[in-house]
Amino acid sequence: MDVLVSLGTNTAYIYSVLNVVFKWVKASQGSEFDGPDYFETSALLISFISLGKFLEVHAKGKTSQVRQVQSVVYAEVLLQSCLLQESLEPPHS
Repeated sequence: MDVLVSLGTNTAYIYSVLNVVFKWVKASQGSEFDGPDYFETSALLISFISLGKFLEVHAKGKTSQVRQVQSVVYAEVLLQSCLLQESLEPPHS
């Protein structure tokens, strides 16, 4: 996935740089060239991918915290149920 994103953003950026250079050369010769620029595409793709990775790490962190709390609660429930069973059993004589 990272290779595809890198390839796409670098291709868009290099194309835009070459397009700007080509516009500059054509303008210095007195003719006009109007090609599209994709600088914002590279920036937005990298920004969205970075945001997605941040949200993924944040969600995984929250999930692991919840699982730790669940295991502690489960242990407490087992302990309480054992203590409750011992208190309900009649004393052995």
